[in-house]
Amino acid sequence: MDHNELTDMLAEYRGSKIYAGFSGGADSTALLLLLAGCRESLRLDIEAVHFDHRLRPDSQDDAQWCMNFCSERNILFRHITLDVTGNTAPGEGVEAAARRLRLEHWGKIAQQGELIALGHHRDDRVENTFLRLCRGSNVSGVTSMRREQTLGELTFIRPLLDWTRHDIEEFLAESGISTWREDSSNKDCRYRRNFFRNKILPEIYREMPFATNGIARSIEVMELDAELIEHLAADQFKTIDNQPEIETGWFVRQPPALAIRILRMWLSQQTERDMIPDCNLLERIYEMSITTSNSGSRIVPVNADFSLQVHNHRMTLCNNSPVPNPETVNWFWRAIDTVEFGKFTLSAQMLDPKISQELNASNAVFDADTLSDTLIVRSWQEGDRMSIIGHDSPVKLKKLFADRKVPAADKPFYPVITLANGVPIWVAGIRRSDIAMLTPNTKRALLITLKQEK
Repeated sequence: MDHNELTDMLAEYRGSKIYAGFSGGADSTALLLLLAGCRESLRLDIEAVHFDHRLRPDSQDDAQWCMNFCSERNILFRHITLDVTGNTAPGEGVEAAARRLRLEHWGKIAQQGELIALGHHRDDRVENTFLRLCRGSNVSGVTSMRREQTLGELTFIRPLLDWTRHDIEEFLAESGISTWREDSSNKDCRYRRNFFRNKILPEIYREMPFATNGIARSIEVMELDAELIEHLAADQFKTIDNQPEIETGWFVRQPPALAIRILRMWLSQQTERDMIPDCNLLERIYEMSITTSNSGSRIVPVNADFSLQVHNHRMTLCNNSPVPNPETVNWFWRAIDTVEFGKFTLSAQMLDPKISQELNASNAVFDADTLSDTLIVRSWQEGDRMSIIGHDSPVKLKKLFADRKVPAADKPFYPVITLANGVPIWVAGIRRSDIAMLTPNTKRALLITLKQEK
């Protein structure tokens, strides 16, 4: 357990904003203390984030303990409540649902360039490896718990990955911390991770003490192998980068170890979400490339939302149930104060510009006298750009959606408000332009408010 080595590792993130997952357990408590200890020397902006899954009766006590811990140490604290049981998809386990909901909230919290630190340690990594082996993962999946990992726009770091649970508890004792929150569900072997933690791994270590370090070393070596294969796959992916169609012949000529990773990159790029294909999908693609004639067409499901279509030996991704875009609305806002756009309602209200308004993503204020009498409300279109404060040139709306991590399928349903000449002034719920800003000379202000049906 080398504190200096860990501090040196964190030096790579000097000057960063870091959100630390903080459950109140020993591992996340140690992580938060280490980050807080480095915040002055490395100029780190630290904020603790506590997810309350409401799965245990004492979860509110955990949240209160975490809030007090941060308050005593002048650490920013954010408390997020998750309704896991109410948002579990059909066939989805509680653990998987909790992880999905956490990822969704991380996506709302962390902006580009900001980091998410998690307290996973070496014992967690071993348990994760055994779970992935049982699920049939490849070497990338088996070593998926990495020191630094990117999922879509999110970057996760795990500074404690070389520490054991024993190392962590020693560190806490040295730091004068004798109590932390214990998750009672950690003893429940109905959860598969606990089954390995409490039953399988203790037996292995008892019979083969050398396995304690041996398994950890094997994971490190497999990670090196995985990184090489991933690098080769990323290099090959450049050939089809941003292409909506792939020639199946090119695809099936790739070594299988690269093909499955290239397929994941392409699917994730096309859907703008992390898509993990299984080996059965790869086998179906191989089959289709051989059996589909030049004039034939074949469809193979990817998941509930998407399918692959092969036609003329070219493969494209299709949406299984495309929803038509809302119709464009010509809004005579001076006469009509409310319009509907899909599931959204836009309302207009004239204001005294001298009265300050509390603004957020769901409303925007404009100089009413500089606006055209007719505003257009429509869906986003490829190539749309908007002039924004702080930018020398108009910014693509596509980038604004990406910055807010809006899924590709949701983009057409956000109202884009434009002038009569088609120039966007507000992507409702996302960002406004620098057009028709209030000035000291503004006589009348227009407040536009966005509301969504529940």
